This record gives sequence, C-alpha cells and structure tokens, in this order.
Amino acid sequence: LFDSITFHLSPSLRHETRALLQHVLLANGATAAGTLGDATHVITNSNRYEGWEGVGADVAVVTEKWVERSLLLGKLQPPSFYSADPDMIFSGVMATATDVRSGARETIGTLAWLYHVQATGVVSRPMDQLLHYPVPERRVEGFGGHV
Repeated sequence: LFDSITFHLSPSLRHETRALLQHVLLANGATAAGTLGDATHVITNSNRYEGWEGVGADVAVVTEKWVERSLLLGKLQPPSFYSADPDMIFSGVMATATDVRSGARETIGTLAWLYHVQATGVVSRPMDQLLHYPVPERRVEGFGGHV
C-alpha cells in the first residue's frame, strides 16, 4: 500500500504513536527517510515541527489520520484532506451518505453543520443542534405515534 512512500515521523508525535506508525508503515511497504529532506511524506501533529522550514512544497505534510484512513480504505488518501495545518478546519472531516458509524469516534454531521462550521469558524458538536446531526434511517422504537 505505501510502496511509493518515504516517510519522516515528526518528533512532536508521542513516542508510542511514532513506534506504532513506523511499524505499520514499514509493514505495508513504506521506507523510512534517512533525513527529513529525503521524505515524500512528513507525518506530524503540528505544522510547526522540527525542520519544517526546509521542507519543500512537493512534500506531503499529513497527520497520523492519513495513515489510518489509507489503511482502512485500502488505498492512499489525498494528503490535502489530512493536513496538519490548523487553518484547514475541515482536514480529516469525512462526509458520508451511508455507513454512519457513530461509535467510531468520528464526527458525523449534516451538510448544514458543515456550512455552520465554515461560517462561524468554530467546530461545534453536531449533536448540539437538531439540524446538524443526520436523521437515522430507522424510526426510534416506541416513538411510532409521534411526529
């Protein structure tokens, strides 16, 4: 999966996270970069990591979520969707029409919620507003006679 990837793990990541990412990436064909300059991908939790000034525009700077989602979906995900830049407020947000997995610790909201977040610049919990959380496909048991 990661055969074309030469990665650098940012020192800003927790030691345990770095160890896990390195294991997963190497086990799936990636190569560890000898130096930051050799990397095609920098995996970090901050856009200001040690050596960030020298990284070229052709290097993908992504969060660990990029690795996770690429593995889960079985193909490399677009790096621009997993930016470590805090100005990219929708980085890591996924829109889905099916397979709503509320137990997977993912933020699930409606298109109205996305517009609200974009307009206010604040990522709120979709469940806090009636129209920001998708309506379940099945009716809630015991509420069949209510509108």
